[in-house]
Amino acid sequence: MEIFDHADDHDEYVTWLKRHWEDGLVLHFNGPTELVLHTARCHCISGTPSFGDTWTNNRKFCSENRAELTTYATETAGVRAHVCSFCRP
Repeated sequence: MEIFDHADDHDEYVTWLKRHWEDGLVLHFNGPTELVLHTARCHCISGTPSFGDTWTNNRKFCSENRAELTTYATETAGVRAHVCSFCRP
């Protein structure tokens, strides 16, 4: 699992998305108790950022392993991740 949580991680995050476009998953932190699971190709977490000039203002945990991300969400963050209503991973 790779973690991107600083504005200066933007380029590394975008590179990760490109490498894992078909099989990657991203757990996006919208806040301390709101986590959303996306596919790497979801427009909500890739392409041109909606706000600002970086995607890494909010923490993102990236993996090819869904169980790894959902387990992290429940065991470490203490919440269950929601599934993105657009990409529906």
